[in-house]
Amino acid sequence: MKNKSTTLTLAAMLCLGLAPRQVLAVSPAEIAFPVEEGTSCEHTYSNGFCTQCGEPQADYLKPETDGFYNLASGNDLLWWSRAVAANTPNANARLTADIDMEGITMTPIGEKQEMAFRGTFDGQGHVIRNLKITGTDRVGLFRFVTGGSYVRNFIMDSSCSISGEVYCGIIASVVGSGSVNIEGIGQEGTVTATGINAAGIVGVNPSACAILMSDCYVTGKVTGGSESAAMCAWVGGGAKLDNLWACGEVEGMEGEKYLYRGEVTWFRNSYGVHGNQGTIITQDQVQFGALAYMLNRYYCRSRRGTHC
Repeated sequence: MKNKSTTLTLAAMLCLGLAPRQVLAVSPAEIAFPVEEGTSCEHTYSNGFCTQCGEPQADYLKPETDGFYNLASGNDLLWWSRAVAANTPNANARLTADIDMEGITMTPIGEKQEMAFRGTFDGQGHVIRNLKITGTDRVGLFRFVTGGSYVRNFIMDSSCSISGEVYCGIIASVVGSGSVNIEGIGQEGTVTATGINAAGIVGVNPSACAILMSDCYVTGKVTGGSESAAMCAWVGGGAKLDNLWACGEVEGMEGEKYLYRGEVTWFRNSYGVHGNQGTIITQDQVQFGALAYMLNRYYCRSRRGTHC
């Protein structure tokens, strides 16, 4: 049976319709997998990987006609991450089912800065469970993302955790130029950094790449040594934040900056239970539906031109 928090989460997410966007298709021929020099392994594959050396199976998944890889399991997600890390940062994927990462050691998407992710990852409203990611600096499901990327429409539930020393979040670090689009993401798990810049959604953006974040929420606890926030611990330049809310505890917050740190060019219809950014709400408003009403009302007026 769903608890009140989960019911509110689903209600809030359902009210936030996101239009599909055009993406660039990536052909199977563009996917390049790293092969260790001098290997003599006679590969035997299972769930997309060699059972002896761990090399990804080149033809494990193939893109659909629209260029997207359909991911239906934790192994699918891991395989696609390895494909992205292998010189195809513009690859596109979507979840076609809820994903359970129990027992799977995840390789972050966009693991190397020079191969920062710039494709589209669409969760299609699905939930990721039991994802445990640990590291030192820049720790997250996405390690590096850059301009042109779309990351959207999924929830990391309370069984998930991200932990490291600095720069931790679902998206650890934004680099490069252009803009990164982050839409419809829910963070219900924990994020922990022993040093600076822990946040539920984005750890740090030290670049000229603008963060465009909308329709996201954080209910999980964020713990940082300092300079941390619920949504984004450092937004960088040109950020636009719209329709966000958070009610999770944040340790290591800078003053009253609960939702984000840094300067933004656009900040609308956002809510938090602490600090002085946006509209301050109570836990009761989150639990008993007042927040969902405010989010729905704003959506109707600003995006549909109607009154609710």
